[in-house]
Amino acid sequence: ALVSAENRFVRSGSNLLLEAKTTDLGKNEEFIWKFNNTINLVKFRHGVDPFIKYVQRTVFSKENYSLELRNMQHSDTGNYKEIISGGEDKTVAEYTVIVQVKLTVTPSDPGCYNFTVTCKTVDSQISGSYQCDNISCHLLPHTHLKVSSLKVYVEQSSIICNHSNQVSWEKDVKNVSSLCENQLGASLHNLHLGSCLVASVLSFSPAFSSHW
Repeated sequence: ALVSAENRFVRSGSNLLLEAKTTDLGKNEEFIWKFNNTINLVKFRHGVDPFIKYVQRTVFSKENYSLELRNMQHSDTGNYKEIISGGEDKTVAEYTVIVQVKLTVTPSDPGCYNFTVTCKTVDSQISGSYQCDNISCHLLPHTHLKVSSLKVYVEQSSIICNHSNQVSWEKDVKNVSSLCENQLGASLHNLHLGSCLVASVLSFSPAFSSHW
């Protein structure tokens, strides 16, 4: 049967524990934790010391096969799989790390009273498009917003995107007056969130994906 990926959330700089779904490993089988389908983080078989690719940032338990990822960074977002390999690979568990929100604002008229706003996570799993004026925002009809934790609204001449999840919340703000005065006629404006939400852009140490 196909394994559905489970979402996992983590603050920037914190640790993330991925629990193994099985410890049933045959004599001729190999246990693997894999990142983004290409990087073997851990390889383990009975009677042999485990191979751990990044000992500074990963902790593998030989008792329960769990994997602890330390000091998570934004670029560590991605797909993590638990695999049993014995002739062929069998995916036992799959995890997806969800990361920060990004707000894009596009002026849609010369007077800067109308804006098309897209608020989304970097991996685009959560996304909503809105039409905003200087008073309020409305979800566009063609948008299928699956997650209600995403909110976009106007407050004190700013367009604000709020996002929350299991561990944190964050908001991104774009000042309408500043946008019109400084960037009138520009096609697209991007904002990047700060440190509050999961796996944000603060740098603490080299990220996994910069080396894998």
